[in-house]
Amino acid sequence: GALPPNEFVTTPGQSELLNSFKLTTRTKENWRFGVYNAILGPVRSEIINIDNFERRKETLQKVSNYNYLTAEYLLPNTGFIQISNAALMSGPGANSAMPALDFRLRDRQNAHQIAGSMQLDYQRVDTAASLGHHYHFAISRINRRWGWSMTHAGDYIPGSLFFAAPGRHYASSSAGITYQNFKPSRRFLNVFGAAGLSSRWAANPGE
Repeated sequence: GALPPNEFVTTPGQSELLNSFKLTTRTKENWRFGVYNAILGPVRSEIINIDNFERRKETLQKVSNYNYLTAEYLLPNTGFIQISNAALMSGPGANSAMPALDFRLRDRQNAHQIAGSMQLDYQRVDTAASLGHHYHFAISRINRRWGWSMTHAGDYIPGSLFFAAPGRHYASSSAGITYQNFKPSRRFLNVFGAAGLSSRWAANPGE
């Protein structure tokens, strides 16, 4: 719950892992599945009153449950498509979820690659909720002496649930070339070099 304006919470302590289990399996049709679940113990912290500097101990959450589910389909040439979701249930009105999609595609020569990821970040505390996202896409030439890559990524961080802070949107783009030679010579066992250019910007939502 919300604290009075004259109180603040110090850094919470870490919760103790009480129990966990993991199950993974693979089918003949190139599907892979995974399930992980963990039960976490109490999180305790110290609350300080800034008027009289009194300190008191309080349990922020008694018990929480973390689970992660994933399904992955394997494609030729070490490619894959994966969907997953991570969820944390910390008590009544305090939950979060992070569904994601990841993929990688390669040609038959294993020389060109397209890869990317998209992820949502949903959080809810009491009656307040926020939804952020992250994405990343890249196309590149790999496993060759001369290579290149182009990437674009973005993050949207919603406003704080506790403070009157606006959300923020970050984006970045980059391009570069690489040179690698793993053939030993008289002086060097291998050689690698890279050069690139990147740009990054940030703005409040709507700007």
